[in-house]
Amino acid sequence: MSEFLVTICLISVLWCAVMAYRTSSVIRQRRRFGLIESVHRTARLRSPRFSAITDRACDLVEATCHARGLDSNLATRAASLRDIGLASVPYRLLNSVPFAEWTDEDRARLREHLCVTDDLLAHVAAFEQERNVLRRSEAMFWLRDGEERPSADALILKACFDFAMNEAFFGTERAEALLIAGNGRDYDPKMAESLLQVLNARNSQLTRAFA
Repeated sequence: MSEFLVTICLISVLWCAVMAYRTSSVIRQRRRFGLIESVHRTARLRSPRFSAITDRACDLVEATCHARGLDSNLATRAASLRDIGLASVPYRLLNSVPFAEWTDEDRARLREHLCVTDDLLAHVAAFEQERNVLRRSEAMFWLRDGEERPSADALILKACFDFAMNEAFFGTERAEALLIAGNGRDYDPKMAESLLQVLNARNSQLTRAFA
């Protein structure tokens, strides 16, 4: 499917979300979850290579929520919507240029897609909860007195997406080192510790499987 058609599909799905929000509450809730899945699938068509990073992050978000005894529904829904703003990044950069060849300008352009995601979701009232989680996930977790602390969903999403992105660019060992280095600075210590426990548990299972 061409880049143009995929972009048109993404816009169409978002328009359907706007219309769905105007229906009754029961139907609205059902359609809302279906539309999140539709938006997620369309974004995957636009950026196949990055869809693997999103899938990895969503999996880690769910596992980390469960490790902390939290409901993962809102966090995983937000995670699946995070990268729809990749429609603003050149197709070739997303899918053809090796990560090792990305420039600082390319990486800065990638980070800007989060603003595009926020702008898109701002027009769809049905996605207000997910948008709030995404917005707070990019805020520093330690704030001034009186400022609202990001939710656990937002803190977990931040750590998991940064890890998944760093893993794709630099490898698992380097991504774990960056997570540890950012513990208490970029990431909430409790959430970072839970994510590391999930990763260590999976590594142990893999080691036993090949022992």
